[in-house]
Amino acid sequence: MDPRQEPVEARLQEAVLDLAARTPIERVTVTQLARAAGCGRDTVYRDTTDPVDLLIRVLDAKLNTVVPTPGRGSTIAEGELALLTHVSQYAAVYRGALVEAPSGRVRDMLARVIAKNLTSWLERYPELAPEPAPGAPAELSREILVAYAASGTVGALMRWLDHGDLGDPEQATTMMLAAAPRWWWDREETER
Repeated sequence: MDPRQEPVEARLQEAVLDLAARTPIERVTVTQLARAAGCGRDTVYRDTTDPVDLLIRVLDAKLNTVVPTPGRGSTIAEGELALLTHVSQYAAVYRGALVEAPSGRVRDMLARVIAKNLTSWLERYPELAPEPAPGAPAELSREILVAYAASGTVGALMRWLDHGDLGDPEQATTMMLAAAPRWWWDREETER
C-alpha cells in the first residue's frame, strides 16, 4: 500500500514516535514531522500545534489503554508495573523527552495520567488516604497527596530512564513501591 493512502493521523503518530525515539522531541521540527509522515506542514498544523503536542496525545492515548484504573480488578502496584512496562517499551522516546532534552509538557502529561489514576483510587477507596492534618481541608489534603505521589513517580521514572535497567520493569516497580506510601499498594481491588 502506498504510504500516502494511509490515514494521515496514523502516519503522523508513527512519524512522531519514530522521530522522538531518535531525537529529543523538543528538537523535532514541524518540517521534519511533515516530511517523515509524507504530508505538508499545513496538514501537521491542522492536526496539532507542534510535534510535542502530538507526541503527548499519542503517549497519553497509549497510557490510558495500559494503566489499569479502579473497577478492573487490579492493584495500584499492577498499575505501576503497567506504567513502567509502557515506559520501557518507549524508552528512547521518554529518555529523549525527560532526560536528554527535558520537555515540561511531556513530564506534566505523565504526572496528569498518574494523578488521574490515583484520584480514581482515592475516590473509590477514600479510606486508603491518610487522615488530613488537623484543621486541613480534606479535598486539599487529597490533592496534595496525589500531586506529591504523581510528581515523585515521574521523578523516579526520570532517574530510571537515566540510569536503570529498562529491560526490567518489574525490578523498577519493586524499587519504586519500596519508596511509595503504604496506602498506594496495600489494597487489592475486587469488584463490590
